[in-house]
Amino acid sequence: ADEAATADQLREALSGAETALRESIQMAEDAIEDSETQVGEMQQKMEDAAAEATKALQQVQAEARAEVEEEKEESRDLAKELRRQGESLALELRTSRAESS
Repeated sequence: ADEAATADQLREALSGAETALRESIQMAEDAIEDSETQVGEMQQKMEDAAAEATKALQQVQAEARAEVEEEKEESRDLAKELRRQGESLALELRTSRAESS
């Protein structure tokens, strides 16, 4: 009778250990799955941030190119105006010399 009771106790203890082990395995699997999900989410956030940074950089580059083009155009206009003024002064100088001769 004692042996039967001891065997029953061992079976119960073994069953309890098996249940605890299964629960531990399930918790570990859940934790791994959660970690994989978190890693995936973080990776997506990093990819999104990189895409946003690239977009912002492209915007800055486009604005800088537009500004450079605008400055080039202003420089060309200024050079044309200076050329016209120089030609006008040269003409006035020739006219003034011709009149004084």
